[in-house]
Amino acid sequence: MKVLVTGADGFIGSHLTETLVQLGYDVKAFVLYNSFNSWGWLDKSPKHIQENLEVIS
Repeated sequence: MKVLVTGADGFIGSHLTETLVQLGYDVKAFVLYNSFNSWGWLDKSPKHIQENLEVIS
């Protein structure tokens, strides 16, 4: 199943995104663009989580 998570760079959104990826969902994470090229809280996610999601800013 495909899922779009808005606010994925925040605390709740990032944890929801991690959980959905672990459950096998096809996740697209919508994050707020910033000039630091940061994904917010998603930067702290394990690499195997980051590799299995598509980030849109």
